[in-house]
Amino acid sequence: MKNKTLGIPYWDWTDPIYKGLPDLVKNPTIYDPILKKYVPNPFYRTYIPSHAPVNNKTLYNYRSVKKAGYLIHDLMLKNLIQAVNMPSYKMFDMTEFRSHSQIHNCMCVDKGTGINCTYSMLTTEYSCFDPTFFLHHSQIDRVYALYQKLRQVLGTQDWTKDSFLDPYKKDDFFDFNKQPDVSGSWDWPMSPFCNASMNPSYVTLNKDSWTVGNSYYYQELFGYKYDTFDLARRDWKLLLKDLKQSYKSKYYGKSIPYFSHMGITVGDKPNQPLMTIKGCTT
Repeated sequence: MKNKTLGIPYWDWTDPIYKGLPDLVKNPTIYDPILKKYVPNPFYRTYIPSHAPVNNKTLYNYRSVKKAGYLIHDLMLKNLIQAVNMPSYKMFDMTEFRSHSQIHNCMCVDKGTGINCTYSMLTTEYSCFDPTFFLHHSQIDRVYALYQKLRQVLGTQDWTKDSFLDPYKKDDFFDFNKQPDVSGSWDWPMSPFCNASMNPSYVTLNKDSWTVGNSYYYQELFGYKYDTFDLARRDWKLLLKDLKQSYKSKYYGKSIPYFSHMGITVGDKPNQPLMTIKGCTT
């Protein structure tokens, strides 16, 4: 790969151009421009090597997609706009989690169908065996980088151990009083980067590289950057106006409906459903 650029694709599910899954992962075959023919698509599915065969067959990840769940682009865009306007990473995390969960929950819908979604993106244990997982989480990482970028531009970035952990400590849900060791998580090497048997890269295996604290410096440490921070093909810089407005609002830090500079379609709408974290909203 010397002198080459490797791009890891992301799926911007706020973009209405998508009427379902991205083509890269949607079909069992894909056109090879070199061979000039359709070949098996390596991004369609993967087998689960650590699992015993089922009915004497290799076990692959499974999908039972609820297409309508990927068509609520405005609702997911609105959720991300609310998330990047939150005053702490913890509140960003807990807000953005709804869009994150929507993609996972709609990848395999088993309610009333009798379908077994154990080996799908619906479960933590097998989620990453679906290639769609990486397109989705590349988008999540990009939104996280957008959260940082907005504050860098406005000069309000506060990326310190205390500013990161304190909001979690104050939330009874995380119960830091019973987990005093969690206070050191800012400096922990994040799994699986710290696992030498799983990670062959000497760069990311370095215990001082891939930590929560250093994740802020992804470009300096690991040399990658995003082609754009735009959402739904709308200029991300419009969010700077949103954030400036949020700083002055008495509702700052609350997930309330409002109209974004990105457009009125991501404002409050009558009878608009709210995304849950336990099912596929349609």
